[in-house]
Amino acid sequence: MRYFFQLSDGHVLTDDEGEVFDNLDSAKVEAARIAGEWLRDNADEFAHEGTLLVEVLDERRAVLATVAVEANAPTGTVH
Repeated sequence: MRYFFQLSDGHVLTDDEGEVFDNLDSAKVEAARIAGEWLRDNADEFAHEGTLLVEVLDERRAVLATVAVEANAPTGTVH
C-alpha cells in the first residue's frame, strides 16, 4: 500500500509522492525516521517551537498514525 507523510512543525509540509510499504507498522517506522532526521537538522528551531508531528496518511489522505515529539517545560521540582 502507498503511504504519504505530512510533517507539521508550525508549517505543514505534505508528501505528494508517497512510498509503498508492506504494512502500517513499516510506514510508522519511516515516520519516526523522518521525525529523527528533521530533529537532527532543525534542533534549534525545535527548541524554540517545541512541537513536531509526522502523520502517516493513506491514499485518501486520511490520517492513520501520528508520531509526535514535544518539548515541555518542567511542571515540578525533582528532589
